[in-house]
Amino acid sequence: MPRHILSFFYYFCNVREERIIIALGCNVHRQRNMRAARALLSEFIPDLQFTRNIKTQPIGTVGGLPYLNCLGWGFTSHPRSSLSSMLKEVEQECGNTSEKRLSGQVEMDVDLLLYGSQRHHEKDWSRPYIATLLEEIGN
Repeated sequence: MPRHILSFFYYFCNVREERIIIALGCNVHRQRNMRAARALLSEFIPDLQFTRNIKTQPIGTVGGLPYLNCLGWGFTSHPRSSLSSMLKEVEQECGNTSEKRLSGQVEMDVDLLLYGSQRHHEKDWSRPYIATLLEEIGN
């Protein structure tokens, strides 16, 4: 068998799928931005599933705009670094900027909570809305 065919076969037999959980939230143009973020994420990770959207009050600020939140979950063979870069691109595509964030406007926030067995954004795991949405996905 030619060497390049063996290399190709080896690559596809050794691609590792990692379980992922992604948190999405926005407080500006909530419905539109949530739909856009879900669509963009689904292009990159076609089998990604989403929980329902829930409205939450801002954490750590008084009088801020309410958020719309959900979780996405599934499996990916993308390395964590490229997945993290893609999540930042989704935020930017939805109109998120550091200037808007400073004024309390979050067009879209997308955080990687779980990649394989590695948890990220540890403080988010204890937030009540995350716990509620994790129950929906059986986590």
